[in-house]
Amino acid sequence: MSVAVIGTRLLWFYSVPYLVRFLDRRPQQRDRRITAPQRLPLAWAGMRGAISLAVALTVPAVIAEGHVVEQRDAVVFITAVVIVVTLTLLGPALPTVVRRARFPEDEVETAELTLARCHMSSAALRALPELAQRFGVPEAATLRMAQDIEDRRAPAPGSTRRRESVRRLELALLQVKRDTLRDLRDAGRIDDIVLRAVQEVLDMEEVRLGTKAHHPAAESSQDDPARS
Repeated sequence: MSVAVIGTRLLWFYSVPYLVRFLDRRPQQRDRRITAPQRLPLAWAGMRGAISLAVALTVPAVIAEGHVVEQRDAVVFITAVVIVVTLTLLGPALPTVVRRARFPEDEVETAELTLARCHMSSAALRALPELAQRFGVPEAATLRMAQDIEDRRAPAPGSTRRRESVRRLELALLQVKRDTLRDLRDAGRIDDIVLRAVQEVLDMEEVRLGTKAHHPAAESSQDDPARS
């Protein structure tokens, strides 16, 4: 029964689509066509689960007339075996099947991401002067922020790599600051209250840079009772 379930799904996905292609010649149907390797993940993702078992368990043990339903236990057992076989055989191999299908990049999603990025950046640039004046931000800092927004709205070729390099540099500088802060505390030039206050600022800066790196300074801070 497991072979029949898996084989039927494979047979369906490699027969019916070709029949649809033969009968439906509309341009929009052609746009939805995918290759045979890309169809394999759809055919492979036929794992059975709780719904199949629930359907099998709905078979009554005794009907209204009082007769026992024969082979009910066999139906439940076969369904359970099919669930186990499809989950243990098809499930672990599904990521590999998807990778080998080599699906093309979703151009619609990319276009929508670009549209969202451009509109958000434009709105932020329009609101930046008024907000900067309201919060008393210096002009130099406002200009730097505007330039950063511009770079994110329409990244130039190679800008992504440059931004990553700058981010790594800023992370390295954060580590230098942490080491210096620890040395000052160890030398007795600052106390633990100042240490924790500055570390909170550095932690927020690290979160802003989008990293989850586990630095040695934090590790030593947890091991030192004086910092707790």
